[in-house]
Amino acid sequence: MSHTYTGDPAAGPVAWVRSKIGDTGPNYCGYGWVFTDEEITSAISDAGGNLLMACAALLVTWAIRLASQPDFQIGRFGESNNAEAAAELNKKANEFKTQAGALMSGAFAGGISGSDKAAREGNSDRTPSDFRRTQFDNPEGW
Repeated sequence: MSHTYTGDPAAGPVAWVRSKIGDTGPNYCGYGWVFTDEEITSAISDAGGNLLMACAALLVTWAIRLASQPDFQIGRFGESNNAEAAAELNKKANEFKTQAGALMSGAFAGGISGSDKAAREGNSDRTPSDFRRTQFDNPEGW
């Protein structure tokens, strides 16, 4: 279990993700390191290499960890910010998802225009479609 961060987000994907989610040191907010390098690498892999989605997933995980820790009060001293902190982490995770969504393509409804169909049929790297317009027409009546 390694924890590395040199202060340079350009050092690699793990460092970039650490810098974006704020997991940059062992004494950050008194929590220590939140994620190991292996956990971050796994999140990047699970997100298909999309660093913004990895950030969102890690922030949700962090929020769940915080929310599962009970708030407490001993005498006049207490801590009751876990729910608020978890909500802020979820809010930031949603921002990362929005940013990632703006970079990702949405649903594709191709083949609507004649030029679109011709362009895809002319693509030699495309597998032929198994569906055709008259697929269910059966004049022979099998």
